[in-house]
Amino acid sequence: MNKIPNVFKNSCIRDKINSGYLQTEKIIALGTAISTLLYEEFENPCNILIATDTRPSGQFIKQALIQGLTSHSHEIYDAGICPTPFVAKALRDYQDDQDNQDDQDDYNDFDEDQEDNFFTLGFVITASHNPAEYNGIKVLTEFGYLTQEIELEISRIYHEIMGKNTPQLKSGKTPCIDIDLINFYQDEIEQELNNITFKDFSILLDCANGATAHIAPKIFQTLGIKTIAINNEQDGNKINSNSGSENHMLLLEQIQKNKTTWGCAFDGDGDRVIIAHESGKIFDGDDLLVVISQNNAYQDFKTVVGTVMTNQGIIEYLEKKNKKVIRAQVGERNIIETLMNNQAMIGSEPCGHITVMEHAFCSDGIFAALLFFETIQNKPELFNISYDKYVQKHSFISLEKKTIDTKNISMILSKYHSSDVRIIARPSNTEPILRIMVEHKDEQKAQEILEQLKNDFLKLIN
Repeated sequence: MNKIPNVFKNSCIRDKINSGYLQTEKIIALGTAISTLLYEEFENPCNILIATDTRPSGQFIKQALIQGLTSHSHEIYDAGICPTPFVAKALRDYQDDQDNQDDQDDYNDFDEDQEDNFFTLGFVITASHNPAEYNGIKVLTEFGYLTQEIELEISRIYHEIMGKNTPQLKSGKTPCIDIDLINFYQDEIEQELNNITFKDFSILLDCANGATAHIAPKIFQTLGIKTIAINNEQDGNKINSNSGSENHMLLLEQIQKNKTTWGCAFDGDGDRVIIAHESGKIFDGDDLLVVISQNNAYQDFKTVVGTVMTNQGIIEYLEKKNKKVIRAQVGERNIIETLMNNQAMIGSEPCGHITVMEHAFCSDGIFAALLFFETIQNKPELFNISYDKYVQKHSFISLEKKTIDTKNISMILSKYHSSDVRIIARPSNTEPILRIMVEHKDEQKAQEILEQLKNDFLKLIN
């Protein structure tokens, strides 16, 4: 029996525009497959939430996806340009007092104990931190991303549809109900922060010309923070271009130029954040985990979750603070599953994904930043905490039109087995590259091993 190819990779679909699964007929088929599965399980139409980041390609993807989703008369709510975590938050907490949903308790595949949530499923059309020529589709439930079992069931139906007829895009726009999640999210976040007033904070926000461009400055200003925003156009052609959470040096330069004390850089869909201080200090996801895990609301939780990329120096520091760090595989679904399995509250990735389970089953750059500043305001001594990070050297090798399997990766890594070095080599979940990380206490040694590894992988691939 042939294995059904999973259309999802790392909990989402992502590619260059009009490539792979991001072709019109395939997007319609995906929407139809999900629509079919929902109707089979619920036996009634469902409320579905959809949003995009600022990329122009998001509009044709949304039109094609909605055409498929409405094949079983599901009601589509369009949040327009909106950060991914806003959708995740709405899936869990949004309620409509006038809503009279039909009983959906028998829909066990998505949630065995599901209450009558207003939205059953959410979609965000985004390629997150990737450049403008990419786009993607994230599918969310109130408990985070789809399980692999559900992904495979969707994939089965998708391949059946594509095997029968090639779906065609209909002319005209499919009717949707417009919904504004900004006020809802802002009310929720103020309640979670206990209506805190921030004092003497001046913060520069780099919005990466993405989904946070107009929303993040408004929220920060409402909370009493002196805010300056850059790269805050809703221009998807510029999304993540020389901006955002992967451009630390720009953030530091702009802090100095605009004379603010702090800076935050988000990515295209707002689920990542990196924070910098005017002194030149950078707080990546590892550092944010250290600070936020000592927030008054979370300091009593003794287990936190990182990934295989989490710096060993961070783990050693947190262990001294009587906190256990569990490493999950890279990917937000893996973090959420590990958090749930260990009854933990906070998880992070060094890239700036910070997940707080009490808030939403999704990383949230805006909430993580505000939680960080709340913690620093209440415990200013945490700004000066000292720990020695191990040196991490990163590089990548292009896999365009090439493949490398896990056995070959393991074979090469086995040559470098040593107690004083930690190596991670993995195909990227979002780009056709092999990512390599070498961690060592000695910078020169780490660089030497990295160069040797790259040569070995290049020989193998070529």
